[in-house]
Amino acid sequence: MRILPKRLSDYPWYLRPFFWRQRRKYGAVLDSALLWARSPRLFLGVAVLYGMIDRAGSPIAPALRSLVTVRISQLNGCTFCVDLNAATLLKRGAPLKKVTSLAGWRESPLFDARERVALEYAEAMTLSDRKVDDELMARLRAHFDEDAIVELTGLVAFQNLSSKFNTALGVAPQGFCIQLQEPARERQFSAGTRFRPAPGLAPDQQRPPGGQRVLGRLLAWLRWTVALAAIGFWTWLFVTTVTMRPTGYSVPFEAWYGNWHGVLVVSAVFLTFVLAFSWPRGRAEWRNAGMYSAFLISLFVEMFGLPLTIYLVAPLLDIPALAFGLTESHLWAYALDRAGVVPLARGVYLVMIVSSALITVGMALVAVGWAQVFRARYRLVTTGLYRIVRHPQYLGLMLIVIAFNIQWPTILTLAMAPVLIVMYVRQARREDEALAAKSGAAFSRYAARVPAFLPRLRARAELAARSEEA
Repeated sequence: MRILPKRLSDYPWYLRPFFWRQRRKYGAVLDSALLWARSPRLFLGVAVLYGMIDRAGSPIAPALRSLVTVRISQLNGCTFCVDLNAATLLKRGAPLKKVTSLAGWRESPLFDARERVALEYAEAMTLSDRKVDDELMARLRAHFDEDAIVELTGLVAFQNLSSKFNTALGVAPQGFCIQLQEPARERQFSAGTRFRPAPGLAPDQQRPPGGQRVLGRLLAWLRWTVALAAIGFWTWLFVTTVTMRPTGYSVPFEAWYGNWHGVLVVSAVFLTFVLAFSWPRGRAEWRNAGMYSAFLISLFVEMFGLPLTIYLVAPLLDIPALAFGLTESHLWAYALDRAGVVPLARGVYLVMIVSSALITVGMALVAVGWAQVFRARYRLVTTGLYRIVRHPQYLGLMLIVIAFNIQWPTILTLAMAPVLIVMYVRQARREDEALAAKSGAAFSRYAARVPAFLPRLRARAELAARSEEA
């Protein structure tokens, strides 16, 4: 670089969150950001402008935005921009062949009419020997409305600003798009995939400042403390339930409900666990996490605070709500007792054994699955839990939902459970499609061998392995 960046610790404190977010998203702080940040006010203005241009609600599709930025970067000779934007384009679902064919898009059959006119418009705005004429604008209007054309124009203008800035100051590629550098290398993909850290950065730029390292260790310690405490509690509860005999003792309604302190503590523990091990990144992931959080909060409110379901069900059974203490509030056990299938105490015993086991297994899947992905970083994970199922973390979250509906069913949680399961199945399919586009045959072989959620029986797994070898 023609101008060297400062040490991270020398930049103003209010820019640190931007650097932290870049490290989480890309694996390293962007060299170009460190140069812009030499003028903090200019950096903030550029960051806000880019955030508005690349926002989720833009009328220009994310993949098309990245397609345009890569092409402009090629035209301006910005190798850093090509590296970064090509990695983003692949992450947004574009096949590797399409990325490598972008320079010759006019001769390639991989680009549709909408993409072609957008790329032609970007070239006309970028190259000095071309211009935007009425004929090009008319063709552009056939695919974009006026608001979208303004957005596309702003995107092209911004990328020209960015790429010319980086080219003038000699910002080199940071190795984000490993697909273009190492096409045969398999890559990791999971909820929260990160880019490869930049090997060309100086050590003080690669590593966070001391305060951030301490904070990172503290957050990791907190994550695993919560995980081990939660898994340990449910393991203890399962073992205790199994080893004790069914009892008819029940905590009265007045003593059990109205425990809002319990609602807050248990909700906080479970929300911390879920968000720590399935950190949402995209809008779809945040929507799923929000729905899951609503499920947990509504469950614990009814479990410890205000039993809305009890108040609604009790009059239908011609029983006062106050008759439902701790034992009677296990509604599946209570229903089996009223049906004469098993006594209430034994029904509660069975319900607690099954639900505690499922919750323990579910939390273990979420935590261990995350740990495997985090250790593997930028490789396709096919060992450990991922040798059995492709999405152990989502499977774990679904098992927890099912378990709580066995242990403590409520009207809201029973209604939300199928919605949550469908949302996570769809999220898993989207991830599979994106990885198939990036990894090609490597992922296709893996997906043919390993199911998404339900482990195969040994015989079926061996048959699939033999057919693959054949």
